[in-house]
Amino acid sequence: MPITHKALLFSLLALASCTTTPTASGLYLQVRHPLNGVPVLQITLPTEEGCGFLLRSMLKNEKTKDAGSLSRCVDSSISQELPTKAILFDKTYRYSLYVETVAPTVCEQMVRDILKGSPPDSVAVNVPCSLK
Repeated sequence: MPITHKALLFSLLALASCTTTPTASGLYLQVRHPLNGVPVLQITLPTEEGCGFLLRSMLKNEKTKDAGSLSRCVDSSISQELPTKAILFDKTYRYSLYVETVAPTVCEQMVRDILKGSPPDSVAVNVPCSLK
């Protein structure tokens, strides 16, 4: 089953219960294409715990399980391999979310989906999708 923008959106917004066993460590949630390993998406989270929580949530949620199986929390960034970036700010929990993607259209769709799936006025676009 292919990764969809909706699946990734739901993974960002899913509130599943935590498990005590971490699946990985690192600030960077990364998705690579399953056939060729090309980086598709990186989301930089404020803490390793946040990345682990997000990944565990993805794997538990039926809608995001496939995307979760292709995602990893890692210590090293692949930012240099992803030409498009947007910066969002979660006003409720007061942290920045760095979204980097393989193409501008992917970035724009991810930002739209995140905004659509978030409570009204809770997420701001600090830097819209643009080429680095």
